[in-house]
Amino acid sequence: MHVVDILMQRLGDRFSLPFPLDEPDDAVLVDPRQAHIACYALCCLMALGISPVLWQKGLSAFAMVALYLASLSAIKTLVRTAEQHGFMQPYSMTSLHMLVTALASGLLAKPKMSEALRVFPIAVVVGAALLLNNSALMFGGVAFVAMIGCSTPAITFFLQIAIGRASLTMQALLPLVVVCIGSFMCITGEKSATVLALLLSTLATFFRSLKGVLQHECLQQNMTPISLVFWSTFWGFLLLAPMALLTEVHRFRQACSTADAVGMRALLGSSLAAACLNVSQCFAVKIMGPLQLNVLGNLNLLMVVLIAVGWLGEVVTGMQYLGVSILVTGVLMSSQAERFVQKEESERTPLINQLTGSSKYEATSTLGAMKHMQS
Repeated sequence: MHVVDILMQRLGDRFSLPFPLDEPDDAVLVDPRQAHIACYALCCLMALGISPVLWQKGLSAFAMVALYLASLSAIKTLVRTAEQHGFMQPYSMTSLHMLVTALASGLLAKPKMSEALRVFPIAVVVGAALLLNNSALMFGGVAFVAMIGCSTPAITFFLQIAIGRASLTMQALLPLVVVCIGSFMCITGEKSATVLALLLSTLATFFRSLKGVLQHECLQQNMTPISLVFWSTFWGFLLLAPMALLTEVHRFRQACSTADAVGMRALLGSSLAAACLNVSQCFAVKIMGPLQLNVLGNLNLLMVVLIAVGWLGEVVTGMQYLGVSILVTGVLMSSQAERFVQKEESERTPLINQLTGSSKYEATSTLGAMKHMQS
């Protein structure tokens, strides 16, 4: 049984909630004292992995990255709970998440209409990533799709090279290889899949990487993270809502009418977690850049291992412990090699202008050059 499934069972036992899950017969539990020691060790590794953010970027950046990782883990758990209580409509749930996020971000800051079209390509990319990932899960296991998803930092790196945002150096490439290898080793479960699952999951990972790159391009043009969150989720809702209406509206309505209190709380909680995740992700990508944020995002796998050991008392294999150590080592190496990845800001040309036809950045650059010549 998946770690999140067992976590839901333990949560149900603790709060006397009616979770329809059975305790796995093949689960091997460890001594509580050994589990606590392992939990403390994993917590130290997690803190070590994100500690460079604190001394390189400051306390606010550290808090934003920590919120991003916490929201990423929370939404996976809450969505899984909602699914177990009848909400098996991914497009409807995603549309609800985007609607709640758009409303929350719109209340925080008034969006500018002039920025709407600049963000539309990001919404298309997000929609493509969701569709491809859901399709990949139909032809391959969760572990296999997650393993392919661990290569997001590497794909992001090569995308930045392609648009002139990064240079190919061993100092930058080696940490990414270490991060990906460590991430692969953290994942357990059936990893066999079809060629179609490999293709779909690879394309989904590509579009997830492209999402972060495009977000960073928008933020480089003086767009605020809140405005970016609003317009990306607004467009995303408009793109996904028709699919939900055509394929899932009756089942989703029936699930809402028959769901118990636990399922409804999980649905609403996942919507709030999605809002926190989207807002923190946009702020973090502005502070850290898409590559470094995706590297740190792989530490979410450590959270899964931490839950398995510290909360569930499960035995985690030596291969997983080795993978966690390699993953944290790669993250630390990547934080030190960040200066080799990005070029000077003056040498960069925003990719988003090529997609939207915006000339604002070019006009600003030309004006700045003229002022420099006059001085």
